[in-house]
Amino acid sequence: MKALKRISEKPNDMVLMDLPEPRLPGDDWLKVKVSYAGICGSDIKMFHMDCSVPDSKLRPPVIPGHEFSGIVWEKGSAVHHVEVGDRVVCHTMVKPCGRCEYCLTGNLGTLQRKKRHWI
Repeated sequence: MKALKRISEKPNDMVLMDLPEPRLPGDDWLKVKVSYAGICGSDIKMFHMDCSVPDSKLRPPVIPGHEFSGIVWEKGSAVHHVEVGDRVVCHTMVKPCGRCEYCLTGNLGTLQRKKRHWI
């Protein structure tokens, strides 16, 4: 698969690479074949960031990208809410509570407490 990868602590050090297709790390994971991707402001910031400073939270190597849509390509045995072939979008959080006003009305992008992650 092709991926843009931040490869060092130096600013602007990203390379378009061919990487092996990842395996599912657990039976509650799924794999998405990306159809479309956006570039977020945080991706631009990550590109220009100097990661060698002691307080940097970014530790390369890392593959940016958390705004995308695609097709479910593979799923673990514990995944029941989607099927292979379904079209999906990525949200920038994991484990929403499912009980607050934002979750119950489907407004996950406005959650006050969300756990961010890099995909």
